[in-house]
Amino acid sequence: MVPVLMGLFVALVIVTLPWFKGYLPLPPQKAPLLSLETPVRSTAWLLEHSPPGRLFHHMSYGSYLIWAAPGRYQVFVDPRVELYSPEIWQEYEVLSRGGPGWERLVKKWGVRTMMLDTAQQNGLVKAALASGKWVEVARFGGTVLMEERHSKDEEDGGG
Repeated sequence: MVPVLMGLFVALVIVTLPWFKGYLPLPPQKAPLLSLETPVRSTAWLLEHSPPGRLFHHMSYGSYLIWAAPGRYQVFVDPRVELYSPEIWQEYEVLSRGGPGWERLVKKWGVRTMMLDTAQQNGLVKAALASGKWVEVARFGGTVLMEERHSKDEEDGGG
């Protein structure tokens, strides 16, 4: 019995390797090696333009950022939920919703660039644009990149 269970376990591990992902019964947007939701083009834009300040992003983008841009951006959160305190997750939720206090949290964390999922973080997208302090700089599928708008004094070096 044990050899059968071990064989089944090994088979399951092998089947879940990335090379076999296309053969699994997954929804079409999840079937390719990189799902359609993976922020490939958005991350390439970040690497090309190197916007200043800390990046706030959707949780699901964190793992890809760690892999595709190691050391370039401090990941705000990622799907490894156990690594972050409940307070961080609460603040992440407030930010993602664009809820009361979101601007204070942006300032607290030094966020100057946001890479947002337009479906799941639409509240923040709307709140940021409505504030007049953020501008959309790029959009790729369901991901929008926004940067903090600088005042004329800051651009001139005045402060």
